[in-house]
Amino acid sequence: MKKCFVSLDEDGGGSIGVEELENPLIGLGFAECKEEIQLMVDEIDKDGSGQIEFDEFLLLLKNTSTSENTSKIKQFFVDLANGNMLTDGVSFNTIVQRIRRAYMMDAVIGQDPFRVE
Repeated sequence: MKKCFVSLDEDGGGSIGVEELENPLIGLGFAECKEEIQLMVDEIDKDGSGQIEFDEFLLLLKNTSTSENTSKIKQFFVDLANGNMLTDGVSFNTIVQRIRRAYMMDAVIGQDPFRVE
């Protein structure tokens, strides 16, 4: 879980802000705009710092009752924590870009790029 959290903490400050979540969440379709991400962060941010600290991150993953906004960001974090988005030696942003390209290809050619036959 800590490795997952640190992969998002681009500035190494010990917390994740809207700016650090903007590219992956919008890029992967979990949010449509920065304001939507801000609403998600505000809902998770228990201490009012405007950032998601590691303890808040863990609480989100453990929480079974989430709103529509936090369920999106929770799914993103669960996928990330389960290793569904990280590959050793490849940066997180590269993974996001690969997934975005796959979604675009699916939209253009109408095939599911993640389907295994």
